[in-house]
Amino acid sequence: MKYFFLSVVLVVPSVCATWGDRARYDNFTEYFPNLIQETVYELERREWSNLRIDDIPVNISERIYDQNFEGTVNFNNGFLVSIQNIDLIDATQTFFTASTSRITTGSMTGNLRFSDVVVGFDVIAHLEDQGTQRFTATFLYHTINYNIRVAKNLHTDEITVTIDQNNLSGTGNFLIFMPDNDIADVLTRYYTMWSVDTSVTRWGTTIIRPIIEELIPKLGFPNVCFNC
Repeated sequence: MKYFFLSVVLVVPSVCATWGDRARYDNFTEYFPNLIQETVYELERREWSNLRIDDIPVNISERIYDQNFEGTVNFNNGFLVSIQNIDLIDATQTFFTASTSRITTGSMTGNLRFSDVVVGFDVIAHLEDQGTQRFTATFLYHTINYNIRVAKNLHTDEITVTIDQNNLSGTGNFLIFMPDNDIADVLTRYYTMWSVDTSVTRWGTTIIRPIIEELIPKLGFPNVCFNC
């Protein structure tokens, strides 16, 4: 099994409100990258192919190459096929005191970036004139980014994890079909890089976030220090 080792880009110093520049997590530069690295290891242990994609049904109705294409196409059994690189970028810590509640929160944030991500599908087209056509297809995403935030309420010690998919980049790429023929050329029009947006967002909220939440009690949590 190939294990990914993160390259990390840290942003320092932390930004603090009310507490000035005094508050820090005492081992943030080690703890947060290690937390995300262990998350990636767990994703690998569970296998990337378990990151599934919802079926994508599409209706077709157009005339191309003097042929009518009427019917449906279904992109089924989608999953993540491969990733070439994983980085943690813009990792930083912030402390903020709300003006109304006076509650102070210490947050660790960073962008988990997957690069050169390939997703794959079984494709079945039911067309009135051409009959049933079956293909396999893959699509290359340049990057998929997740913004991760681990926040601690410094008054109650409650820890919350939030994760948002904030970049899905596949500009200029098209589905690659096997076999490749005139019908495949038509079907390519019915998949865009945004077709998997809901599924990729769900990877973050239902798979990556719970892993982080499970790891925090095992790894512990850094202490807050002042002028350190």
